[in-house]
Amino acid sequence: MGTHVGGLILPFQGNELQAVALIEELEGKPLYKREQWTSDFNTGSEEDFSFYLVNGYLILHHAGYVHSMFYTPEIWQEKFNQIGLMDRIIVFLRVDSANTAGYAIYENAQQIRCFEQADDESYQSGVMLSFEQQWLNAPAFYIHEFEDENGELQTRNISESEFNEDEMEGWEEYYKCRYIEDYENSVHEFGLASVILNELLFELFQTKYTLDDACPDEFLYRTLLEPRQKEQTRSKQDSKKSLWTKLTDLFKK
Repeated sequence: MGTHVGGLILPFQGNELQAVALIEELEGKPLYKREQWTSDFNTGSEEDFSFYLVNGYLILHHAGYVHSMFYTPEIWQEKFNQIGLMDRIIVFLRVDSANTAGYAIYENAQQIRCFEQADDESYQSGVMLSFEQQWLNAPAFYIHEFEDENGELQTRNISESEFNEDEMEGWEEYYKCRYIEDYENSVHEFGLASVILNELLFELFQTKYTLDDACPDEFLYRTLLEPRQKEQTRSKQDSKKSLWTKLTDLFKK
């Protein structure tokens, strides 16, 4: 199935309750704690949130924020200004099943960069940042996939200087890649966002971090009370009402 996550990362020195208070400011709704994962809990929904506190960072999983933080930053710029959130914020997305990855960077409550890729589509806004330059400015070459006379799949590397699109047939069999130092260290043109995101996470945490790593201190919250909790609350209220009715009946006697 692969990784399927979205959310944001920001510097944070507080505890669980302080993190919840911050998320409630972002969301504009109260959060209710969940004790464990259940089949109906999904951070891709509007109601569910999970977060970690790791090495001085808050890592919040809530995919509902990603699209608007990527493509309508003015909404979040206003909100970040209102609550005084001026630190660097990294918004992340990785959906392996859809070959999609991307990130957006906010500083001083302003989006300064966004880069998202999905299959043969790519979106960029803002100025290229220093951590991206190694790959985005890397030289390119092309991989040609073809079947030989025996019907076996073969590949051939073509340098960028030798490649001429007008002379090529079956364009879908040619893939552009970026490389550093040699072709063995290469990335498909539409896999750059994923690789750069990996390297950015490594720089933050000094270890390989895939965004869905298991963490013993994962906190789960939801903006709605669970049906079970609602029933329990209603049951307690009914019980209290029944007890109060009995007490008042006693006083009436």
